[in-house]
Amino acid sequence: MWQNEMELYRLSVQTSILNTQFTLRLLTRNAASLIFLNSHTRSSENGGKCFTAGLDTR
Repeated sequence: MWQNEMELYRLSVQTSILNTQFTLRLLTRNAASLIFLNSHTRSSENGGKCFTAGLDTR
């Protein structure tokens, strides 16, 4: 009985660690693509201007 509970606990810890790693990987990938997109639009001549004009709400 005690062995089963320990096994369940170990499995739940493993899955939570895997979930955390997965979420972190997604976040870093999204952050990297966002940074890449920002630098890309800023480096192109008209891209940056169009981007800021689209965000301007005035």
